Amino acid sequence: MERMVKQYIDDQVMVFIAVDVEVYELNHNCVTEVGVAILDLSKGNTKNTKPSGRHFRVKEYMHLKNGRFVDDASEKFEFGESEILTLKECANEVKTIFERYGDKAVFVGHDAANDVRYLRQVGVELPEELPTADTLTLWKISHGEDAPSTLGNLLIECDITSWNLHNAGNDAYYTVQVLMAMYGKFESKE
Repeated sequence: MERMVKQYIDDQVMVFIAVDVEVYELNHNCVTEVGVAILDLSKGNTKNTKPSGRHFRVKEYMHLKNGRFVDDASEKFEFGESEILTLKECANEVKTIFERYGDKAVFVGHDAANDVRYLRQVGVELPEELPTADTLTLWKISHGEDAPSTLGNLLIECDITSWNLHNAGNDAYYTVQVLMAMYGKFESKE
């Protein structure tokens, strides 16, 4: 898998689409946020290419706040303006993004299986053949099973300054940065 992702990055023809899903900590059936970050390498120039980020807050569950077990950063998107959408609108936006890039798309996640499961829960079915880069898996392959592997740990290890983790938009953006930093493709310090 590591070789496959490196090949995609080196070929500069892929569009990396990171998705992060936040759920209510007391009921994981309630998806409260969806974050998407897009890093389009199909135009070349990877050193200067920055991801674009989006953050969707789910209208039906805006009243649910985390904070007991994980920080509530739902109102602290660092890479643009949050969008308030219904669950159905969120699902449609995510589907549209993947459809737009077609066979150039690579799904990126940190512990991607969880995000795929939550996306399914809201009605987004990613194609089986969609290439996937899971930063958690890649990190464990390259650093060992016992290496600290939360997104926060990886950001520290990759020397990436981060703010307001557990905001789905921020986490998606940082996940793309971690993937690229793992392969030394751009300067990760802000």
